[in-house]
Amino acid sequence: MSSMSNSNVARMQQSKSVTPLQKESTAISACATQIIDRNINRECVTFVWLDLRRDSTGTFIGTLRAINDCVRTFTDISTCLDYIKSSHEKIFFISSSSNNELLATIHQCIAVEAIFVLDPDTNNVRGDFPKLIDIFIQQEELLRVLKITLDTFEHIQLERFTFETDKLFIWWQLWKEVVSHFHL
Repeated sequence: MSSMSNSNVARMQQSKSVTPLQKESTAISACATQIIDRNINRECVTFVWLDLRRDSTGTFIGTLRAINDCVRTFTDISTCLDYIKSSHEKIFFISSSSNNELLATIHQCIAVEAIFVLDPDTNNVRGDFPKLIDIFIQQEELLRVLKITLDTFEHIQLERFTFETDKLFIWWQLWKEVVSHFHL
C-alpha cells in the first residue's frame, strides 16, 4: 500500500509542478498574441502623430484612437519619416509643426493621403500642398475635421471597392457567356 500511495503522491506532485508552467506558458502566449494583434492594422488608414513639442497628453492620443484604432506616435522626425517611407498603408499625417520643409517632405510620401497640423503658433505655410487639409489652432477642431475626413475617405474607399467588385462581376458574367457559346 505504501508503494501505491507513494506513486500517487509522486503523480500529484508532478501535476502540481506542471500546472504553474502551463499557466505561465499560457500567460506568455496571451501576451504575445496581444502584442502581435496591436501591430496588425485593422483600419483602412493609419494615423501618424508627430509630436515635436512632446506635449501631447494621453487624452489626445486616446481621442485619436477613438476615431481610428491604429495610431502611431513619434517624437523624432527621422524615425517618423522612416516609418512613413517604408509603410504600405494609407496614412493620415498629423503634426505639431507647420515647418515648410517638413510639410514638403511629408507631402511627397506616396503613403500619405492627408496632412493635418495642430500648431497654435502657426507660421504662414508657403508652398502648394494639396494633401494639407488645414492648420488647426484648437485640438477640438482638428479632431472634428479629422473624423469627417476619415469618414469621407472610408466612404470613397468602399465605393471604389464596390465599383471594382461590380466590374469583376460583369467580367465574370461575360466570360461565362463566352465560354458557354464555345461548347455549343
